[in-house]
Amino acid sequence: MDKVLRRTRKTYAPIGTSCHWWACRVRYLLGCVEESRNGRLDRALKHWIIAAKLGCDNSSEALTNASKAGVVSKENFDAVLGA
Repeated sequence: MDKVLRRTRKTYAPIGTSCHWWACRVRYLLGCVEESRNGRLDRALKHWIIAAKLGCDNSSEALTNASKAGVVSKENFDAVLGA
């Protein structure tokens, strides 16, 4: 794991559990980091699901794209977005 990713996790992970707005944004960004740098889509989906439940529109959009790509099952997608 490179220095930037470690620094990102160390800096933003505690913030992601405190303030509601920050929690949404940080969880979304952590999901993006997991997907783009590590290729760990399973962890990215967990971050995006948490952020979507908190009301983050970007995470909802990311989950929609993942659902269209067939990564997220229809049942899980509906359960997260409350459809």
